[in-house]
Amino acid sequence: MPPAAIDVRSVIDFFAKGLAAFKASSSGFRVLRSLPHGGVTSSAPRQLIVLDSSFNPPTVAHAEMIHTAVRSSSVATPRVLLLLAVQNADKAPAPASFPARLAMMESFGHGILDKADVDGVDIGVTTEPYFPDKASAIEETYAGMKQVFLVGYDTLIRVFDAKYYPEGSMDSVIKPFLAKASLRVTLRTDGKWGGKEEQQAFWKGLEAWQRKEVELVEGIGGAVSSSRVREKVRLGEDVGELVGAGVQWWIKEANLYVEGDSR
Repeated sequence: MPPAAIDVRSVIDFFAKGLAAFKASSSGFRVLRSLPHGGVTSSAPRQLIVLDSSFNPPTVAHAEMIHTAVRSSSVATPRVLLLLAVQNADKAPAPASFPARLAMMESFGHGILDKADVDGVDIGVTTEPYFPDKASAIEETYAGMKQVFLVGYDTLIRVFDAKYYPEGSMDSVIKPFLAKASLRVTLRTDGKWGGKEEQQAFWKGLEAWQRKEVELVEGIGGAVSSSRVREKVRLGEDVGELVGAGVQWWIKEANLYVEGDSR
């Protein structure tokens, strides 16, 4: 359901202040909001499902990634972390500001709580650009929890691309990362990244210890993407089939993604 009795400006201001405080700190990761309020329960879950995205905006495809991960989880009630990277917080992000995205993420998180059996949903931010560093920063808050990153095939390629690591150091960085985290990879068969067989072949080409922590899964059918949502909003078309009701409410009430909007 759409948010009720919510003041758009007060929510945006809440996240803007939280983001400013995080930016002023030396931390590489911080949770700005926990749903339901109170954070991790006393009987802490053993698995943390992490969706690291630009959330510009969150879509039903993002939700499906989480729901399928929860249903196949090895624990009864995993916890979910919605993670927004804000490395360039000094620059005005477009077409929606970081506080606006965080507001949509909170509404999106309530939708996850309503439909998934999870311990809770956290809204977090990070300045770490690489997954091994993100995992280490996250571990400081979620000690002892196995992290499961939900990513697309394009991200898998980057994680195992030696050019992103100092010469000869990839394995020494990847091994401790995969000791605390795994990758649940959604196949992308939109043509740019090759077909399903080609993507599976890349996975088979990884070393055995790497494949052990990488799972390939099918994506949601249909053309669902954040860029498509933004384009349809700009054209004045309905996006109800692409985003949840709460996110759609925020897009309308905060006047997001209209032509010329820079928030």
